[in-house]
Amino acid sequence: MQNVLSYFHLFVSIVSSYTYFTQSFLYPCVYLIGFCCSLDMFLHITQIRKLRLDMFLHHICVLFIVAFFHRHLSLYVTEELKRDHLFLLNQIISIEISTIFLILQQWKRTIRYVTYCNNVFFITSFSYYRIYKYTFYVILHKPSYIFFVNISQSPVYFYGMYFSLYGLCFLHYYWFYLIVVKMYHLQKERIKTRKD
Repeated sequence: MQNVLSYFHLFVSIVSSYTYFTQSFLYPCVYLIGFCCSLDMFLHITQIRKLRLDMFLHHICVLFIVAFFHRHLSLYVTEELKRDHLFLLNQIISIEISTIFLILQQWKRTIRYVTYCNNVFFITSFSYYRIYKYTFYVILHKPSYIFFVNISQSPVYFYGMYFSLYGLCFLHYYWFYLIVVKMYHLQKERIKTRKD
């Protein structure tokens, strides 16, 4: 079951990457990501019987974002709102790019240089898309704030969307911290084995 889920995650990440770079099929990709999160939560709760709190929060935030964009699709009366909406969707989809390398990393490649290159790609893509771009093009981006203020019909959607966006941002920083700590310990082990 875990392998099938892993292949499905890889497929969703590749589709998201294609969508991000070509800027086509944005809406189907968002729904695919939402379906993937729903399926992942369902399978982890019912079959695998364990779901880490950070992954649960990640899935809830993503599902709320998908629901927000789906609910507000018909409200884009001006070209500017539609352009801002597509820009935000594209930025949010881009965070899936690093997942490709995470999944490949979990498959434990035996070739040393392939593993090393994959790790470099994972850390680089995670840092660029989930930390830099997400922070500066979604969270701190003034047109994004204006977009949500203009489009949110109720405070529930406005604050729910902000909770979801900031929740994802917090999780990205938390995961980045874990990555850095893991890299530090791996480097420490390498230095220790070289001295011995």
